[in-house]
Amino acid sequence: MAFVDTPHVRELHAQYQEAGVEIVQKLTKQAWGGTDFIVRDPDGNAVAFVG
Repeated sequence: MAFVDTPHVRELHAQYQEAGVEIVQKLTKQAWGGTDFIVRDPDGNAVAFVG
C-alpha cells in the first residue's frame, strides 16, 4: 500500500467518488488525528490518501 499526504483530502475524496473510483475505505477521521481514505488502482493496489 502506498500512502499519499494531501492537504485537501476531503475534496480529493469527493472528486474520486464523482469519478467512480473504487473506494475501499470511506473517508475516516482516525484516532491519531488524521483523516484518510483508501482507493484501489486499476492494477489492484491500495493507495491511501491522508490529510
